[in-house]
Amino acid sequence: MVPVLTGWALVLLCTLDVLAATGTRWGNWVGAIFAGKATRTDEASAAKQSLRRVFIGSAWIAAFVGLVLAAGFMAAIPVYVALFVILQGKMPVRQGVAAAVATSAFTAVVFEWLLQYPVYRGFLFEP
Repeated sequence: MVPVLTGWALVLLCTLDVLAATGTRWGNWVGAIFAGKATRTDEASAAKQSLRRVFIGSAWIAAFVGLVLAAGFMAAIPVYVALFVILQGKMPVRQGVAAAVATSAFTAVVFEWLLQYPVYRGFLFEP
């Protein structure tokens, strides 16, 4: 249930983000809500995201969801984190790999060891 709810919440937020990036009347209204203002000011307009940037962010999220569905959380997390921080964050490869190892170790310890919660293994690794 949690992955389904999270997935739909992400779809809704991505749709609102794309709408805000368009600069239309509805987009300005949604952008003002995201900015926490009743009306969009010049400062908020200057910081408006481009559609390209929104689509790139949405593609990263979709890639993560696809990777989780295919390979499961324990395989998808280190691959995604390493690629994201190296390619998007422009972090050195060594630090990107360290971030990936730390993130997957945290996930393994918290969910599988402490909480005894079996994480999704993906359709490639599911017995």
